This record gives sequence, structure tokens and C-alpha cells, in this order.
Amino acid sequence: MVATTAVDLRGDFDGFCDLTLPEPTPEGRCFFTLISEVIDTDTESFFGRGFCHWLAGAVHSITGWDLLTVDVRWTGEDTWHPAHSGALTPAGTVLDIFGDHDPEDVRRRYLTDDVAETRTRVVHSPDMPGDVITDIDDRRGDPLWWTDTFDTPDMQNVVLHFARLILTRHGHGDHIDPAARPGSAHLPVPQPKSGTPTSAPDPKGTVMSSIPEEVARLNVVLQAIPTATLQALSETELPAEVRGCRDVMSGLGSEVLGILGNTASASQAAQSLGHAIAMLERANETQQILKMHYGKALRSAVRAHTLIQAAIIHHGQGAR
Repeated sequence: MVATTAVDLRGDFDGFCDLTLPEPTPEGRCFFTLISEVIDTDTESFFGRGFCHWLAGAVHSITGWDLLTVDVRWTGEDTWHPAHSGALTPAGTVLDIFGDHDPEDVRRRYLTDDVAETRTRVVHSPDMPGDVITDIDDRRGDPLWWTDTFDTPDMQNVVLHFARLILTRHGHGDHIDPAARPGSAHLPVPQPKSGTPTSAPDPKGTVMSSIPEEVARLNVVLQAIPTATLQALSETELPAEVRGCRDVMSGLGSEVLGILGNTASASQAAQSLGHAIAMLERANETQQILKMHYGKALRSAVRAHTLIQAAIIHHGQGAR
């Protein structure tokens, strides 16, 4: 029988965690910033395209659910490769960092130009070593196999935090084992270790000799955070002139064809006007994407502002 690793499933974290991987994820990324309670592009990339199997393993550890793995067969190959794993909910859906979806939708997600075929299979989490992840066969039978990669309490707390977050965010919070509910959160300070996700912040030099000096320096940082500017950016809309141009041109192509008939020059002019309108529509779509990213930047900046402000209050009280 495999000895089970001792892990405090109540572990949690609050704040942010900068991660640097020794090897890039399948999409070529090495640097990530994970923020507690936030699922953004970094979080989706890290736990959706890099460590999805491990996040699913953590969900199993706090719910007991089986996992569903999507395998792909590349064009021109006969071998199947595991591409993604999520937790199989009691409702039969697949829960991962991207949300709660029908298994068939998750399978189709991995049908790309280079993939000839995809399939799904249900895997009991302790069998993931060997059935899905082949380089840790010695952990087969251990429900906490995912800690082989996330092998420090701080990094385990990060994974457990996001495992609970996707469960609660998608209405499955009542399935969390009471023994896996956190008591108190704490900031992570993951220690670097070769071959595992590591944290960029260096804990050295964080103790200052003068509390008032520390408070003053923190106030400078606090005032420098451009939350007002980010707020304004997150609320910006496409200039009214852009919509006006689009509306003006919307009927001009048909008018040209009506005047000149279906000639080559008239058709080309109408097509060019249509292309101009399409580009203005694309500009509007881009603006909405920019607003989303500005909003995410604002939320992260506000989070940092709150944490720094709390530190100022704490140290200010200590100076009295």
C-alpha cells in the first residue's frame, strides 16, 4: 500500500503569488501572477493549460470526486496523449478553471487543426499516476499524488485555494469536505526548488529598523498606485465619432450600387465600404476587450492598495 503524504487540506492563501516555472507550460509560458479570489488570464493559463491535472487532483482531495481526462491523438500518430483533466461533478459536468461544462463541450475544446481525434475517460484520482501522468508512477494509489509537484505547504495552499474557489463559484461549495475548509488565510511565501513551481518574491530584507520609516515608504507606494487612472480606463467607451462613421457608411455601399448598377467599380467600392464598417466593428470589439483588461488591472491594483493600507495601519499601531 502506498503511504499517503501528510497535507493540511485546510490550507489557504490571501494576496498574490508570483510564480516562475523552470520549464515552460505547453503554451510556452514561465511567469505567472496568481491573485486570491481572482480567475484571470494568468490563472486560466496556469491551471488550465499547465497544471490542470494537479488542480483536478486537489478538487478530488477535498470532494472525493472522480476526474475526467481528455485525450488527443495528433494527426499522423496512433498514440493517445492526455491533454486536460477536470473534476467530474455529481451532475455529470466537468469542473475546471474555465468553469462548469458538459463533457462533450470540454472534449470538443481540444479538437484543433493538429488533432485528428479526441476522447474522454473517467479516472479515479489515485490512479492518475500511471494512467495520465507517467513520470510519478510510484505515487499510484496516493490520493495526494498532486503534492509531488506542489511539494511545499505554501504551494499546496495555492492549489487548494483555487480548487475551493472553482467549487464555490460554480455552486458546489457544499461538497467541500468540512475537514478541508480553511480556518485562517495567510500570505504565501513559496520557497524555490528545482523542478517545481517557484515563487519570485525574495523574503529577505522585509524587516526594517524603523516602523515610522516603513509606514512613510508604504504611503509613498500607496499614493503611486494609479487606481483613478485605471478606473477611468475601465469605463472608457468607443468614441461617438466611430459609431457615427459606421452609421453614415452603413447604407452607402447599396447607394453606390443603386446609382452605378452592378459594375466592377461599384462592387469594389461597396466592398471597400463594407470592409471599413467591419473594421469599425472590430474596433468596438477590441475596445470591449481592453475594458475587460483595464478592469482586471483595476481590481488587482485595488487589492494591492487594500493590502498595503492594512499593513500601514498595522505598523502604525505598532509604532504607538
